[in-house]
Amino acid sequence: MELINNVAKQHYFLVNAKKDELEKNNEKVQNVLSSVQTISENLFSAGTALSDISDNESASAEELAATTEELLASSNLLDEKTNESMSNLNELKECLSDMAWKEPFLTHMRRG
Repeated sequence: MELINNVAKQHYFLVNAKKDELEKNNEKVQNVLSSVQTISENLFSAGTALSDISDNESASAEELAATTEELLASSNLLDEKTNESMSNLNELKECLSDMAWKEPFLTHMRRG
């Protein structure tokens, strides 16, 4: 009978030890799952932030492209105006040159 009691006590001890070990393992698993959930939430937040940044950069790139087109159009217009101004200056130089050449003649004609 005492042998049975000893075996029963050992069995009870082993069962309780195994139960404690299972509880500790379960607690570790719960901690790991909690950490995985936190990491997953952080990754989701980071992914959302990166998506927002990407959207903003895309909008900025489109705005930059539109600004570049406007600058190119303004540059072309400025080039046309510069060429026109240069042409006008050349005409003015020619007129001044003609007048300088004709001035003595005109002065002579007025006196005459």
